[in-house]
Amino acid sequence: MIWGHIDNWEAEKAMWPAALQQAMEHIRSLDFDQVPDGKYELNGRRMHTSIKTTTTRAAADQKAESHRTYIDIQYVISGEEKIGVVPWSSSLQIARDDLDTRDVAFYDKVEQELWLHQKPGMYAVFFPADVHRPCCSVDREGPVRRMVIKIDRRLLVGEEK
Repeated sequence: MIWGHIDNWEAEKAMWPAALQQAMEHIRSLDFDQVPDGKYELNGRRMHTSIKTTTTRAAADQKAESHRTYIDIQYVISGEEKIGVVPWSSSLQIARDDLDTRDVAFYDKVEQELWLHQKPGMYAVFFPADVHRPCCSVDREGPVRRMVIKIDRRLLVGEEK
């Protein structure tokens, strides 16, 4: 997992793999006031994004999830949310396995999560071993506009160009 704020990007970007740099530069290039919610391709199915306005909910009402193929960059445009994260472990029990069809597995019970308090400009990068629970309320339910960029992990290890 990587956690940070877009204001620090210039000082940190040289340490990032090219595919993650491309995704972050895309975030920096957007005027979110001019981009409607929706789904967009950046590099075909290998890198794509969705922008969505949603309502945060209590953590108990949100499922933790993980992915096999895609890395997530989750970026807050407006509002705020908490995201729980814990390293994947074989002791975690999958409640719903959609890895083969939608690249997502959901978990019922996840313990000892680290909680990230996400505000506008903050991002979190979740790798396949990061079980994460997005869109959780900070104090009470509220609106959050967020962008998720999905990056095929093979772009980072040179299996695909």
